[in-house]
Amino acid sequence: MGTLTAISHATIVANMYKAFQKGDIPYLISQVTDDCEWHVMGDPVLPHGGTYKGKNDIGLFFETMNDHFEFTEFTPNSINEINDEEVVALGHMTVRSRATGKSDGTNWTMHIRFRDDKVFYFHDYYDSVKFAETMKQPGSDSNKNVARVNHIYESFGRGDIPAILDELADDVQWEQWADNTAQKAGVPWLQARKGKYEVSEFFKIIGTFNIKDFRVLSVMGNGNQVAAEFIIEADVPSTGGYYRDEEMHLWTFNDEGKVTRLRHYADTAKHTAAAGINN
Repeated sequence: MGTLTAISHATIVANMYKAFQKGDIPYLISQVTDDCEWHVMGDPVLPHGGTYKGKNDIGLFFETMNDHFEFTEFTPNSINEINDEEVVALGHMTVRSRATGKSDGTNWTMHIRFRDDKVFYFHDYYDSVKFAETMKQPGSDSNKNVARVNHIYESFGRGDIPAILDELADDVQWEQWADNTAQKAGVPWLQARKGKYEVSEFFKIIGTFNIKDFRVLSVMGNGNQVAAEFIIEADVPSTGGYYRDEEMHLWTFNDEGKVTRLRHYADTAKHTAAAGINN
């Protein structure tokens, strides 16, 4: 059991919150033990997320957090003594990312434990995703998806088909069209497919081609979609066919960064002729 004190632990916590609101970090550090464990949500997405131990580490936490965020509002709504060693506090806070200027708010809960009237354990709980969203630069998702498409083409150049399939959602839709002349004509490599297994069959067909030239000219992203312009020149040994075309791929990604759809914009007449199909 803790020792009887002249000041309650709830009051100590209230004073710590007042110090935080004023930016008095040295006072906060003075209220923790030398071996205090300080657990902060958000690791590894948030730069200040993680576990800190000891006064020096906890000071680094406050410094790192301040480098990235400004607290425009921090309101404790209730501070509750659970027993003579533990306090649970509830409140709300709003932050602004110093990098982007974007703001958001979230409710928080903090669990604090005392030893000899000093904090030796701290753990916060809040919506860390909201904090992370404020740090996102405009177009950051697009940039990631552009990088993923570039990786797909690099993998294709190496013949690393498993690496390409790993970029796809399990239920990926491949060449799904309501009306496509090449599909109606029966061009094997342009048929609609769904799921990784069926897409792997597409790559087996393409693997029989003698590709003389494949050059990506540009890759452009906007949100969850990426368009790629490229040149391809290939012989089709199974038919004796040949084609050269300037084409475009349209890639669509889900929130997890996996390809959910690919559409191929091409001169379907060239593909139909290369497939040895006479209309």
